[in-house]
Amino acid sequence: MIIIFFKPFKNTENNGLKIQDLKDFPKLQIADLIFRQGIGADSLIIQQLSQSPFYHIGIIVKTSPIMILHASADYEDKDLNKIEIISLEDFLKLSKNIAIKKIKFDPRTKRRTC
Repeated sequence: MIIIFFKPFKNTENNGLKIQDLKDFPKLQIADLIFRQGIGADSLIIQQLSQSPFYHIGIIVKTSPIMILHASADYEDKDLNKIEIISLEDFLKLSKNIAIKKIKFDPRTKRRTC
């Protein structure tokens, strides 16, 4: 595993990112990791306790359109803890900062993974 791109994209308005906010956004591939710094109080608490700028992570599972697999807690739903696949746009709605970690696979591993 090699990090070949790790650049945060930041929104200072605390109202969630949009695709158009992401300048120089890398082309995402299956298995890329996407880290999120959220806009909610839970994000701030986790950031302070973990001493990390990011509190949430997803993995790219589809590229057209971009879809992200991540763990979710929906407090208005009976399913408090679940794994779901959502669009990049929905992932960004709760983000004020993101970073991408690109994973470089050897050709054999890539064929098995994708």
